[in-house]
Amino acid sequence: MDVSQSLHERRFPEPAAALRLIKPITWFPPMWAYVCGVISSDVSPIDQWQLVLLGVILAGPIVCGMSQAANDWCDRHVDAINEPGRPIPSGRIPGRWGLWIALAMSGLSLFVGWQLGLWGFAATVVGVLAAWAYSAEPVRLKRSGWWGPGLVGLSYETLPWITGAAVLSAGAPRAEVLVVALLYGLGAHGIMTLNDFKALEGDRQMGVNAWAPPGRASCLSCDGGTASHRDRITDPLGSPSACAQRCGGFSSPVLGNERNVQRSPRQGPLV
Repeated sequence: MDVSQSLHERRFPEPAAALRLIKPITWFPPMWAYVCGVISSDVSPIDQWQLVLLGVILAGPIVCGMSQAANDWCDRHVDAINEPGRPIPSGRIPGRWGLWIALAMSGLSLFVGWQLGLWGFAATVVGVLAAWAYSAEPVRLKRSGWWGPGLVGLSYETLPWITGAAVLSAGAPRAEVLVVALLYGLGAHGIMTLNDFKALEGDRQMGVNAWAPPGRASCLSCDGGTASHRDRITDPLGSPSACAQRCGGFSSPVLGNERNVQRSPRQGPLV
């Protein structure tokens, strides 16, 4: 579908498409992380339940929803190849409405974050900047297979966790809280890496290439992206023999997918 044509098919967004744009299914991790931060603060939330509720809403529907809208707007041309049924490339979010929604929610995020005090507002500023840095040019950190997933993991888990602890205690969290929050954020890196493999064809055509060409991605999904710099040079496409050496007995399904992608690159996303 021609993106420029589909953007002008409607004047106003479909309500259901607008809800899908901000992806409610993605809200749970930062909401849960904020609650974990609240509990780790060792401060009773009973007398400050308003801050808890407001923080949960901010972390999930508002900031996370904003980041999803911003990402879909910045990825509209890639999604027209990988997932043309998404709200923006399908035309159900027409014109520049996707951008206006993302900008409006960015402003709403900062307003609500201000209600949580200095710590809450500072964390919100970081979250909003991280969302745009991940998706928007010229930064577009999602082009990197390391910085992109890392930023998302830290924003989804570490940042709301630290924010919940800081807002309730009205100060910097303890060192052990920071360590646990950081570990959870780093753990989310692997989930985001796997997510990148579903959009290999569109990413390749639009120059995102967060990891590598499709054939190489099969090996990276198996060895967790830990191949050495030398391996990347001597085996840039991830040959079946090299994959088999690293993946062992689990290599056959992955290598089968690799052959399919190389044979027919227009088949679409892997998953």
